[in-house]
Amino acid sequence: MPLYKHNNETTPLHLASAKGHLSICWILILSNENSLDAIDKYGNTPLHSAASNGRHEVLSCFLLFGADWTKVNVYRLTALQVAMNEITRNVLRNFAGKEPFSIMDKTKNQQKQRHAYNDREDSITQITNGNPTTGKEDDAINLQRMVEDGEKFGLRADVLDRAREFIYWIQVQMEILKYMDQLRDAAPTITREGLDLVTVIQSYLLAVDEERVTEIPPHISQMLVQTHEICKRSISEYELHKTCRRLAGIPCASESDRTMINALESIMDVVRDRDGDEEMLSMATKLLAKLNAELALTKSKDETQEIRLPVLGMTPKEAKSYWQADDVGHIQRTIEYPFPPAGGYIWIKSISLDKLEAAVAQLQDRIQQATDCSGNPDLIADANVRLDSERINLDLLVEKNNNDKNAGIADAEKAVRKARRKKKNGSSNKS
Repeated sequence: MPLYKHNNETTPLHLASAKGHLSICWILILSNENSLDAIDKYGNTPLHSAASNGRHEVLSCFLLFGADWTKVNVYRLTALQVAMNEITRNVLRNFAGKEPFSIMDKTKNQQKQRHAYNDREDSITQITNGNPTTGKEDDAINLQRMVEDGEKFGLRADVLDRAREFIYWIQVQMEILKYMDQLRDAAPTITREGLDLVTVIQSYLLAVDEERVTEIPPHISQMLVQTHEICKRSISEYELHKTCRRLAGIPCASESDRTMINALESIMDVVRDRDGDEEMLSMATKLLAKLNAELALTKSKDETQEIRLPVLGMTPKEAKSYWQADDVGHIQRTIEYPFPPAGGYIWIKSISLDKLEAAVAQLQDRIQQATDCSGNPDLIADANVRLDSERINLDLLVEKNNNDKNAGIADAEKAVRKARRKKKNGSSNKS
């Protein structure tokens, strides 16, 4: 293959060696081994260019491929004599006392180096064609060594970049697995230290997302999503634990605690949606039931029933102006009235009695709920006192209702007798 030369008769290999582009030098040599013997108009070989620019790695590559270190330029100078620094000179001195390669030895050495180059590239490619999620920490370490060796050997940049990316994702996987294990060990998250761990993990996940320059492998992406979810669950568990501790310190719930109690319900929903710790949710559920029972009982206990009660010694005239429509029951006016329907008269209790019966039943139920939830004992005791008082009032209204019912039925029966007499008298007049 003919060599391309610039105006000063430098070849691409001259230029690459002067700049220290090792991987390009390898490609050029592998495509044409004779390029090592090319000279520019000053008689410099690529070995001269590498030496004069201090490119010792390129220099070693050329020597391994059988470059002739004894060649002189037009100024009668060898590569050793134009070497830029001591490192470059030491590389050349290792060959200075030896005879140049024979054509046969040079050919064998070039084949050997070609195979060595290809073997290194194939070894890295074979690994990086796999799945990084199956890699282990030792794989990353071994591959890193291969990359470092490949850099010295001048392997192609795309091969090395792919290997570095592969190493990066193995390391990401190892780090995520480590963090996930730590989160599981710390679960449920109830301490500040546990929350700090979550913060560290979230920062790492954010850094992975921001710093990546290639598409995330599917398995790694799934791990990242799972870890994000575990972090969110841990944060919600911490918030639930903190809220429960604050509310558990309240002797008895009041309306001033309503905002925090509502927050507890919301946090419980979040923890439940994120499959949070069942034991923590169970404790929070019991606490919430206790708090709500205390709020409901306090409300029932403090509610004032605007109900009129019987007054001893009240005259009928006074009673007529005292009792209101809601306080008096009545017979349901059917089509037969004043005659009773087939099943007898239907008595409708007073609205006041209905209200008091409902209030007593509600107070009784809420006392029981608060007792079942281990509510505040003082509140339960006060509510029982109120319940006893309301039961006494209820007994008075029940007695009044019975009296009203008896009186109402008596009035209806009186009206029936009057209607029958009137009917009878009418029939006699016609006769």
